[in-house]
This record gives sequence, C-alpha cells and structure tokens, in this order.
Amino acid sequence: MHPDELADLVAHLHERYPRYPRPTLERLVRRVASQYEDAQVAAFVPILVQRQVSEQLEYTETITVPDTEDHRPRHLSS
Repeated sequence: MHPDELADLVAHLHERYPRYPRPTLERLVRRVASQYEDAQVAAFVPILVQRQVSEQLEYTETITVPDTEDHRPRHLSS
C-alpha cells in the first residue's frame, strides 16, 4: 500500500473509531495490508484493508496490536 493511501485510511478510520489512538490504527492497517503485499490487483488493496480492519474494530471489544517498537501487545478496550 502506498504511504499516502495508508495515511488516508488511518485518518478515515480514526474519524470513524476515535476511541482508538492513531498509532494503534496505523499498526493494525500495516499488519492487515501486509497480507496483500503480493496482490495482483493493487487498486483493491485499500478497500480490502479498510473492510477487514473495520470488521475487527466493530466486532471486538478489545483489540491487541503488537507495538512495533517494543513488540509488546497493547490491549485497548472500546
């Protein structure tokens, strides 16, 4: 995913889910986007990532996303 697309998606998700800090959303988006690194049709990747991340945020009360700096999970409740 292009960095601009990632930033736009994180901003959109933060507006929709303000209870989650931007760094957490960015880590989650990066983790999900990494699953599509070899996608043949890259144009659809942001849409797929947004849907998957939104589903995770909607249907979980607590989300754990490893912190890339210290690799310790951070638990966030909605």
